[in-house]
Amino acid sequence: MSAETGVPGDLLDAHPETAYFWGRVVGDGRVTAEGVTVHTSDETAAERLAAVAGAEGVDHRIIEREYAHDTTITRSEDRYTVQAHGAVGDRAAAALGLPFEGDPGGYRLDALADFDRQLLRGILE
Repeated sequence: MSAETGVPGDLLDAHPETAYFWGRVVGDGRVTAEGVTVHTSDETAAERLAAVAGAEGVDHRIIEREYAHDTTITRSEDRYTVQAHGAVGDRAAAALGLPFEGDPGGYRLDALADFDRQLLRGILE
């Protein structure tokens, strides 16, 4: 988070940091009744997302995958997971039209239109 923008009061506030967070959710996240889960392969991004979400920590795992044409060779990559527990999932699905527990959603991200640069960065990262 940048010092200039400060910390958002609520995850659904229109704010540069929340726009980035919801962009990451759209790009590689999940919204359920239990909360919101976001995945990333970058530790700095994971720490930033955890700070925005008010998460207690970041889950870090190393995932190994076999190459399709030579299974004797494996590739490993870092996988960070950030979770925001509570009613934020229900609220985000209603306010932003995000997919929710099997419902495809409608993506109404116009509430974050003032921060489209941060939103797009989150989606594309």
